[in-house]
Amino acid sequence: LDLPVLAELNGSKPNDLLSGLGLLGAWADFEQESPSSWKRYDSQPASLLFEKAGITDTIYEELVSPLLHVLPMCPAYDCSAAAALSCFHVF
Repeated sequence: LDLPVLAELNGSKPNDLLSGLGLLGAWADFEQESPSSWKRYDSQPASLLFEKAGITDTIYEELVSPLLHVLPMCPAYDCSAAAALSCFHVF
């Protein structure tokens, strides 16, 4: 999750970059090795997680969407929040 803060994303505005911080709570709460954590986050689509976190469209298009196409290999509406958070633990 430090990528939105550290990266220079095609002239992104500070509020776009800071919107990535909205995922910190879920990212910190998600335990990659815990079946109960997977169960809790698997029940919602990643797109809902990003909406609740306040991720801006710019950060979604420039960073989140490309990351999801690398590991889970799917768009956010077709990916669970657990799979997305697991992906972010790798990056």
